[in-house]
Amino acid sequence: MNVILYSTATCPHCKQLAELMNEKKIPFTPKFLEDTDTMIEMLMVGSTRNSQRWNPPILSVDGRFVEAGTEAEWIENFEGDEQI
Repeated sequence: MNVILYSTATCPHCKQLAELMNEKKIPFTPKFLEDTDTMIEMLMVGSTRNSQRWNPPILSVDGRFVEAGTEAEWIENFEGDEQI
């Protein structure tokens, strides 16, 4: 499973999600939206997010985005190598 947390350095909700994933021992890759390559990556997949909000945190699991506003719920309910 490939989990990516898109965030910014100053986002308190992003920090909380990262801490929660660490507590639950969910392996993830942090990517910061201040990074040009990360922002380009997000723009390239933008059409897949439909009308969801773009502000961080943004959680991607195996290339699919967790519904905006439900990231913490997904983490809390995580049980190993599951699909979203």
